[in-house]
Amino acid sequence: MKKILIIFALLFLSAIVLVVARQPSQEQSPNQEALCLITVNGQVYNVAKLRSTHPGGDIYVCDTDMTETFNSKHGIDYGRLSQYLYTP
Repeated sequence: MKKILIIFALLFLSAIVLVVARQPSQEQSPNQEALCLITVNGQVYNVAKLRSTHPGGDIYVCDTDMTETFNSKHGIDYGRLSQYLYTP
């Protein structure tokens, strides 16, 4: 009976370790940049830094095509996005 309890305890602890190990860290390492990727006119941009400074507010919906939204506010001048072009 002791062996069964020990095996059960080890399995239980292993399961807990796996669950904790799979959860994303709340802290980001300093070398890891936050991502908020959007698509505008077929190009992918990381606007994570722009979210807090954009004069129109944080209007970004990450992982979506925001071409229509961009064009309605800024026209087709995509040059202003060039600094945010995402290159993995």
